[in-house]
Amino acid sequence: MFDKAIEVLKLIEKRGFKAYIVGGYVRDIYLSLNASDIDIATSATPKDLVKIFGKNVIIDENYGSTKLNYKNYWFDITTFRRDIKY
Repeated sequence: MFDKAIEVLKLIEKRGFKAYIVGGYVRDIYLSLNASDIDIATSATPKDLVKIFGKNVIIDENYGSTKLNYKNYWFDITTFRRDIKY
């Protein structure tokens, strides 16, 4: 799965956006645990991701995030956001 995630990052970056593996996968690697899913954070918007990956992207309008099916692997991709006072 990791090699497919790297392919996804490269495809996003090839279009001029930043993209990083984030979240539980990174934590689990450092803790030597088995990781089963990979989350990606990017400067690309959900609409940008549709342009890159086409119909393989499902947009969650409520959260501004997407799910990507890439070579039979699912990735959760979220656009960078700023922390604000709540």
